[in-house]
Amino acid sequence: MQPGDWKKYDKHMPARHIRRVIGEDLWKKCFKFTFVRNPYSWVVSSFFFWVKIGRCKMPKNGIMTMDSFKEVVAYYKTPAGRRHDECSSIRSQHSFICNKNGKIIVDFVGRFEKLQEDFDHICRKIGAERILLTKQNTSHASRGVDWKEHYRANPDARRLVRMNWNRDVQELGYRLEL
Repeated sequence: MQPGDWKKYDKHMPARHIRRVIGEDLWKKCFKFTFVRNPYSWVVSSFFFWVKIGRCKMPKNGIMTMDSFKEVVAYYKTPAGRRHDECSSIRSQHSFICNKNGKIIVDFVGRFEKLQEDFDHICRKIGAERILLTKQNTSHASRGVDWKEHYRANPDARRLVRMNWNRDVQELGYRLEL
């Protein structure tokens, strides 16, 4: 593999595809890690990304509607929405870090909610100097509304996300705490 080869690949390429591209020998030598986020937050973030690119309209109050939640679920069940996912009926974060049998194949799964702490762990693990992370994720600029408010306003949305992203909720150890 030459410098720049990664540019031809999707920046969200699943670990199993990366493993195939770089080969088993290099895969075994590397420390593989990723970061995941609370699936409930991830669904809200997806919606706000769609607003940003013009696929959805922002509700006047800035809170997702149940129709919006259902639209997110429906999209992630389409072939485009399930891109790269061979492990479940809906694209999940888990699907990016598992093999075709659903087994997690990365060495460390960090959490967005503990980004600096988990990144410090990675730096120690690979022998790198600690780097203070200063860039904030602005992927769901929700007009200052905490993502949990979307579930307080739409109680049925909790069940909808839990039902569809149960693998992420269970295997990545998340729950919705309002």
